[in-house]
Amino acid sequence: MTDELILTNSEVQDFMDCPRRWYLSVYRRLGKKNALWYNTATSIGSVYHAGLAAYYGHQQNPVEWAKHYYAEELVKIGGLPESEAGMHLNAFEKERQLVLTMLEGYMLYLEDEAPDEDLEVLGAEERIEVPLVGGNGEGGPITLRGKIDAPARWKSSPEILLQLEHKTVGNFTDLPKYAQVNPQFLTYDLMAYLRAMLLGEGQRIDGIIINMAKKVKRTVKANPPFFKRHEVRHNEEELRNHWKHLVGVGREIQRARARLDAGEDHHIVCPCRPNREAAWKCQFQGACLSGMIDDGSDFEGWLAANFVDRDPLERYDEKEKVYDAEELAL
Repeated sequence: MTDELILTNSEVQDFMDCPRRWYLSVYRRLGKKNALWYNTATSIGSVYHAGLAAYYGHQQNPVEWAKHYYAEELVKIGGLPESEAGMHLNAFEKERQLVLTMLEGYMLYLEDEAPDEDLEVLGAEERIEVPLVGGNGEGGPITLRGKIDAPARWKSSPEILLQLEHKTVGNFTDLPKYAQVNPQFLTYDLMAYLRAMLLGEGQRIDGIIINMAKKVKRTVKANPPFFKRHEVRHNEEELRNHWKHLVGVGREIQRARARLDAGEDHHIVCPCRPNREAAWKCQFQGACLSGMIDDGSDFEGWLAANFVDRDPLERYDEKEKVYDAEELAL
């Protein structure tokens, strides 16, 4: 095994959560054929993230950005057959109203509480790529890749770097309970640490600020607060041990790839690991949870009808959608 492995947090989580999902989404590079999905945890979070990327990365009004985005999506829905369009419109409108309300609320939150007052936000959706480990007898080199939502530094100490990580949540209690050991936060903090070490410019890192937004429309029945931040810091020992975790998982992935490349049965190499999150989290749940993959049904036919080839690393090269600056000026 000499090929370089580009390792991302998404791939690590897929492999750890369910090897079968990793096999289908990463190894076989399968993505849903119909990309129009609305009012899901993923779609809401994605558009909210993109709106904040427009604000922090391009100084654009995130609410106006989202209005333009949804206008384009509505055109896509209008181009579908009437029966299909009807399936999407209700979910589309629910998501649109929710995301616009959340972004409007975020701008009021910035104005009223000034949570960014001590921060200098340096951009948005910054791609980071650092070497994790070189090739050896166990496998080829592993490179760690990711995107930081909003890199920043303290105004009072510009040599100290940190990250804003935007999260849409149902409440403000669950995520902070395990934030210290959350693999995504550890991975992104480790990437920033390794990059600072490689650059050797005397910069230090100061962890993650989880920028939480509650997924509510702020009606009279909704209880504030609607936005909250939680700081997570890791010492060098935590980051060193997480490096070991990632190297270990990376080597497991390399071995799994080699076995699959050699023709070994995916049922042996990548068994299913079902859990209750799969019902909403896994794009293959329709076939997997029904037993289709294991009961002799035409699973490959189902895949061909519903999925297409797509590069699982593609999103790390995507540029943010930017609209005309005058239309979206703050």
